[in-house]
Amino acid sequence: MGMTSEMAKFAGTIHKMRENIDMLVETNTSPTIVNDMRDLVDEILDTLEEALFFNSDVQDDMGITAAVTERMDLACPHCSSRVYDNRIRKADDAQETYSPKSPDFICSNDDDCKGMIQGKLRKLRASWYLQDLDGKPKQLPEQWLI
Repeated sequence: MGMTSEMAKFAGTIHKMRENIDMLVETNTSPTIVNDMRDLVDEILDTLEEALFFNSDVQDDMGITAAVTERMDLACPHCSSRVYDNRIRKADDAQETYSPKSPDFICSNDDDCKGMIQGKLRKLRASWYLQDLDGKPKQLPEQWLI
């Protein structure tokens, strides 16, 4: 998977930020300020990595990974809350909290969604699977266009 133009722009911006921080060192800027700025850049990268769920096996030469396609625009048909797309995490063996039995999609509303069902111990959020236990495709909300 190659980098998208947005990812290339992002990579270029991060590169410029790091160059500007290096220039601050040359101007005798306080090491504390320089280190704080480096920490902020790293924090931005960590936050973006979590938000975009980067694919860890595709990296460019700067060490910034290319984003995997994940649907961030899904809405719950029961309550209009955001729906999390877990397909990437579910397929990633490093994600110990996700297994093949985990839902492919799950509503973010765990308080009052009308799609919640009663589990053994508590109410469970509305969720959707691409396939049933026999591997047959399941019906997803039409507006998702998946």
